[in-house]
Amino acid sequence: MASTENGQGRLLTAARTFIQREVDALVMISQPVEGEGMDELLDWDGPILVIHRRTPKAALDYVGMDNVGGAEAAVRHLAELGHRRIAFIEGPRLSSSAREWLAGYRKAVQELGLESNPALVCSGDYTLSSGFHAARRILAAERRPTAIVAANDLMACALMDIAVHMGLTPPKDLSVIGFDDVFISSFPQIALTTVRQPVAEIGRAAGRRLLDRLSADATVPRDVVLPAELVVRASTGPAAIRPRPVRKLTESDLEAHLRHRWRPTTEVYP
Repeated sequence: MASTENGQGRLLTAARTFIQREVDALVMISQPVEGEGMDELLDWDGPILVIHRRTPKAALDYVGMDNVGGAEAAVRHLAELGHRRIAFIEGPRLSSSAREWLAGYRKAVQELGLESNPALVCSGDYTLSSGFHAARRILAAERRPTAIVAANDLMACALMDIAVHMGLTPPKDLSVIGFDDVFISSFPQIALTTVRQPVAEIGRAAGRRLLDRLSADATVPRDVVLPAELVVRASTGPAAIRPRPVRKLTESDLEAHLRHRWRPTTEVYP
């Protein structure tokens, strides 16, 4: 096993090491499978299985969640609660799963006839820091959304923190949905509505698929896509009839808040 810290250089170094040790297969979980240097790895003769992220460069075995369906379920849940102006904080564009979540959001918005505006989509990169800054930009808008879907739970938690700092009370003033269902999302103080990643099922499916590939009967790569599950908690509620004014928060105010509230004792907020 090797941890790459989402770095492509570390990924290639680890992969070369494993191949030199004559492993039978490689499994890459949420790795940057696009970019310079990947051709060398993709030319390897052994089976490669990717989890969560696809690559357009080669036909590889893939195991992951129905990200499009998960995003659609999130938006539909909010629409059923009366929300018409729903924003989305996306993940990094190099991530295929992030692109699928964005596609699912846009598909649901179109099918349900909800308000569609490029300004309702805000960039993010799965980190707390990007969630804080995206939240300030979205909530400072003249016509702010009544609900926001974030591409992971970490950004959703950052979003709720900034919403409270700006004078809003989720879910009364703002409904929030994340993705992943990390363990803190079920804490009563957070109670985040989220799209659950079927982690154990993905692991079992990957193991079964590898055993199939290492047999003589299953040499053609294929996709294994598992259904998503929306877990409804206390961070979503009916759309507010009269939006509450928000407290002004400039970029410098945000930086001061983060330095005070999120002291850089770790790399969470560098």
